[in-house]
Amino acid sequence: MPAQLPFFFIGWAVLMGGGMLWLYSIREPSFKRMVLRLFSVTAAAGMLLFVWLGSGSVKPLAVALPGVVLVTVLNLMWTKVCDSCAAISRAQGFSAPKHCHKCGAELG
Repeated sequence: MPAQLPFFFIGWAVLMGGGMLWLYSIREPSFKRMVLRLFSVTAAAGMLLFVWLGSGSVKPLAVALPGVVLVTVLNLMWTKVCDSCAAISRAQGFSAPKHCHKCGAELG
């Protein structure tokens, strides 16, 4: 195991934990939507970095990359932010939510 891996994991946990707390405190739907997309892409990049640091080689990235890209694209498609109350609604199954789980407003 590379020596920097524990530091990467601790930094990852602090950034993601703090980021999620900040995300849930945002009340502006358009800004929350932008931050959520940024977090999704950043988390994907972090996962790929974790695979690279954990293995010490770029070869495992060939296996990890398609899965990480697929999950990121699906998260971007199936996670919606309500324009009325700024709640985050996630897919239940394999389709994007149509109504906000918090206020019932239709999601676009």
